[in-house]
Amino acid sequence: PVYGRDGNPTWAALEEVLGALEGGRALAFASGMAAVSAVLETLPIPGRVVVPGDAYNGTRRFLSDVASRGRLRFRTVDVSDTAATLRVCAEMCDTPGRPSGPEGGFGTGGLLWLESPTNPLLSVADLPALCEGAHALGMDVVVDNTFASPLLQRPLALGADAVVHSATKILSGHSDVVMGAVVTARPDLAGLLERRRSLHGA
Repeated sequence: PVYGRDGNPTWAALEEVLGALEGGRALAFASGMAAVSAVLETLPIPGRVVVPGDAYNGTRRFLSDVASRGRLRFRTVDVSDTAATLRVCAEMCDTPGRPSGPEGGFGTGGLLWLESPTNPLLSVADLPALCEGAHALGMDVVVDNTFASPLLQRPLALGADAVVHSATKILSGHSDVVMGAVVTARPDLAGLLERRRSLHGA
């Protein structure tokens, strides 16, 4: 890379280890919110997002800000209620059943954003069922794995398209680091995120 913000040996070492833990390719970000916003900025306009009602406050504030400018629509759900969550996903899909994954492009069929456990109320989601159900509707799935960490669950292996971390919390183990990460096994999404990281200075 020409610039340190496009990649450097320190990032590469971290990304190699975190990618191995989560089972995909990891990209380091300047903060958890930088990672969250990079994923959401890849969505087409107008994006459609289903998100836990008790998701991390920063994520919900970002969604509200972007929605206020007409760039996406979002609805909140209780992710501990799998059937209700998938009903809302179906209502948010303009073209239910379109391909999710690289064939359809990231987020073109909508995005289900999950946390399990949620931050801060610790609701638990049935990740395999929700990933399968959302994909059947044509939606992509991102899991914020900050609280569980890859030591307790690996969302990519459960069907998620990407995993987000605020590495400031569990991964760093203490409060002297501000850092984020996204991990995905999808080359198309990794490429989109790498461009967002460089262009937005994250």
